[in-house]
Amino acid sequence: ARAGRAGRGRGIWTGRAPLSGRMETPATPPAAPPAEAPAAPPPAAGDTHDAYDPALAPQPFGLHNTGAICYLNSFLQMLVGCTAFTRAVLRGAPYFAQTRTGAAVHAFVRAAGPGGRPAADVARHSAAVLAALAEDLRARRPRVRFGGGQESASEALVHILDMMEPAGAAPAESPATRLFLHRFRCELHCPACRRVVSTETDSAVVLSLFHLDAPGAQGGPGAFSAAVCRQTSPTADYRCPGCGRRGPALRVYTLAMAPEILVCAFNLYEGYGGARRRRDFPERVELPAAGGGRLVYRLVGQVEHAGCLSGGHYWARGLRAGGAVHVLNDTGVAPAAFAPTPDTYMVAFHYAGREA
Repeated sequence: ARAGRAGRGRGIWTGRAPLSGRMETPATPPAAPPAEAPAAPPPAAGDTHDAYDPALAPQPFGLHNTGAICYLNSFLQMLVGCTAFTRAVLRGAPYFAQTRTGAAVHAFVRAAGPGGRPAADVARHSAAVLAALAEDLRARRPRVRFGGGQESASEALVHILDMMEPAGAAPAESPATRLFLHRFRCELHCPACRRVVSTETDSAVVLSLFHLDAPGAQGGPGAFSAAVCRQTSPTADYRCPGCGRRGPALRVYTLAMAPEILVCAFNLYEGYGGARRRRDFPERVELPAAGGGRLVYRLVGQVEHAGCLSGGHYWARGLRAGGAVHVLNDTGVAPAAFAPTPDTYMVAFHYAGREA
């Protein structure tokens, strides 16, 4: 999906060397691969207007499940708790009115009543968003089959951000997509010749923390923050272009630019290399900032999934007005708290500010 393509975006630069575009290094690179400079100075994180704003947090409300759309309800509940997204949608009404999905999401955000009371008909808006999304996908992405039954909440994020944009728009320039777009550097390490044999950069809107599925990969808040900044993934049967040997290699992913809204996903499915067990995550994440200090994020949403890839049920926990957390299960709403469970599928962190 276009929402996952590389782009410059307007995110917050971390303490890692910022990279842009795609870059391949030779088989024998220098000890420190050169970094490509950004086109313009990155914005200072402390000056961004996209920090979490409690004044825009909505009151808790439910959404109708008109038939296997719990994945969409849970995702929309997580989304409307991200105040930077709410602000962007409300300010960008003319931009989003160019697409059915954009108009439907704008109507939903208004109905959620950020900073006030939800509209009386807010519960019907998830079905309206899905109808608009399905129509846009049929018209613009005819090969995509989505919306005919239970789908993935993470795929809903990618498709909605994609279809909110007018045709031909750059994802990184979208008032909505840029809030989720993070940039990472991928290095391929050959253990035989002990070299970094290639380096490239790319962007995405969902950060997959699948390496945390391994037993013993848990830790405290610092460990989770470290995992967001740097992940490793083994690659089997790789032929190194430098030494010519074939065998296992290691991919190292390093976060280079963090967005205002950081969405992390876990793999719950045993048939696909995952496991259904609790993964610890904190309510506060700290990332190193360019120029020193820390970028602080707060937990604003949690999506749960019970079942398997072909069926089951989604629900959410979300940060709402007054700093209260509620479980949001279709039309069911009740006070709750954020807590890791074996069913945690996605978590969303919102940029809160910069600290020294």
